[in-house]
Amino acid sequence: MKKFSFKMKSLLFVALVMFFALQTGVSAVVVDTIPIGSAGTTNFALTINAAHADDSFAVYKLINVNYNATNNNVTYSWSTAADNYIDSLTSGSPYANLSVANFQNWANDSDDIKAFLGGFAAYVKSTSTAVSPSYEGTAASGICTINGMSMGQYMILGTGSSTGAYVYQIMTASFKPNAEHNVNTTAVVESKATLPNIEKAVDDRQVAIGDTVTYTVTVAVPTYPSDATNTAFSVGDVLPAGVTFKSTTSVKSNTNATVSHTGTGAEWIFNYADIKAYTSITIVYTATVNSNIIIGAPNTNTATLTYSNDPYGDGTHSVSDTEKVYSYGIQVFKVDSANHNTKIGAVEFALYKGDTATGTPITTMITNGDGLAFMKGLDVGTYTLVETKTATGYVLDDTPITITITDADVNGIVDASPAGAIYSPSGTDGYVKTTITNTKGNYNLPQTGGIGTWVFTICGLLVMVIAVVILMMSSKRRRTNK
Repeated sequence: MKKFSFKMKSLLFVALVMFFALQTGVSAVVVDTIPIGSAGTTNFALTINAAHADDSFAVYKLINVNYNATNNNVTYSWSTAADNYIDSLTSGSPYANLSVANFQNWANDSDDIKAFLGGFAAYVKSTSTAVSPSYEGTAASGICTINGMSMGQYMILGTGSSTGAYVYQIMTASFKPNAEHNVNTTAVVESKATLPNIEKAVDDRQVAIGDTVTYTVTVAVPTYPSDATNTAFSVGDVLPAGVTFKSTTSVKSNTNATVSHTGTGAEWIFNYADIKAYTSITIVYTATVNSNIIIGAPNTNTATLTYSNDPYGDGTHSVSDTEKVYSYGIQVFKVDSANHNTKIGAVEFALYKGDTATGTPITTMITNGDGLAFMKGLDVGTYTLVETKTATGYVLDDTPITITITDADVNGIVDASPAGAIYSPSGTDGYVKTTITNTKGNYNLPQTGGIGTWVFTICGLLVMVIAVVILMMSSKRRRTNK
């Protein structure tokens, strides 16, 4: 082991503690000190002010404090784990054969301190060189307390819990004697952590088949400690069946990102080196509404951020946010005007967007045997419905009918059945319902037009009668002339 004399280096202890407090977000506050000779070996307590309840902390010994009561002498040495780590380094590493004395001389060199601790953290967490923590604890109500610790200097690695997966920076704490040979029995550490999150937004929540919608996903980028070995960071988005992924419009800092698109969504995998300078990343993409859109219920899609909450291990955590779009429909119920229990099938309608029946209809529909016809996948707004062909034995009523679809409540579901409607199923199902009656004619000819059709028919019959009369009169004159 590499050692150095306490008498020569004891004054560096205060500077070292102050250094870690400033550079790693840690404050080791001396609450009580006692003479080193009466301190005992396991009389020390560590308190970690965690970022979140249930977060866990692994404490690894870095430096041993060796006290000789006979000559009242203190020396320092690497812990077994730290010594093994240093021995494992290749000759090209700047930390190969590093002594404790040299380590303490880094008090003003934060880059070396962070790099060394990052390498040590990777070493103890590696599956091939795994080292069990000297102590472990879990935060209760945001505070983790570990009692019965021995003198020394420690490295602390925090892992965010599943209910609030913060990413922790490396922390340190010390129980070392000062120049007067008094040692603090309690250390309080203020943790430093960041919390990644995700927010999703859509530009339009009321949609129609064929519409293009724009989604925006914003994620917060964590700060991983130096030389972290697990910096996984990716965003995935799964769309509902009624919305098809179209294309990525923009991604902030997508250098070296692996992007995969499918009809049901997309995934963006980021290289942490390319995004660590950002506090957040925004992804914008478009999708198209298709005929599978659900009517009367939210079409929900979920965006998920997956990231490492264990910078030196292999754990990941996921957080999600959802967005919803809604689509609506029109339901027509066709019945006999004299008997509403008589349902009329085979009646054709055309639907126009707006308050007039001009231009090309957006869709058509035909009533079924129950007198029902449905037009689904519509946005909110005003529509005009026109009957274009009626059933055999009925008079065509091509009077335009104006129907307005409104977003009736916060869930985006409409229930616009008029008061006293003949057909009004219970519940809100996303369809505006309208009942239309037809009147039977006094003839059995199929009706495919309005009153103009009958005018032409009557005129044709009159012409035929006149022609017959003229023919009969002409025949009579010929017989008389003979």
